[in-house]
Amino acid sequence: MKNLPPIIEPAGTVDVPWSNTWSNFFTQVFKCLRWEESYSYTFDYSFGLVAANNELASSDFLIPGVTRGNSVEITPMDNQVGIIFTGVVTAQNIVKIYAKNFTGSGIIPAPNTFRIIVLQN
Repeated sequence: MKNLPPIIEPAGTVDVPWSNTWSNFFTQVFKCLRWEESYSYTFDYSFGLVAANNELASSDFLIPGVTRGNSVEITPMDNQVGIIFTGVVTAQNIVKIYAKNFTGSGIIPAPNTFRIIVLQN
């Protein structure tokens, strides 16, 4: 890894989402962490009743290329009070979202759009 001084963007590139400087930085970070591939998908899903202090699994989401042990990040488009969403690669090419209710009463989460990001190492 080339350890250069702090990243300074060349003039006129402020609006460029991935300039060469940042692209190089993130490429080096991925290599250091041994991340080989990343996948980003969005899915709409509606959970049913999540009982108090319990969790409920979603249906399977097909994401070609993911394997068990990959890191999964779940981001709902809208916040749901009392619910934490997590994800797991449960089988080759399959991700499940888990809605975890940490309150003392049941919750029916509102329909939501979820971004699923999988990092493969």
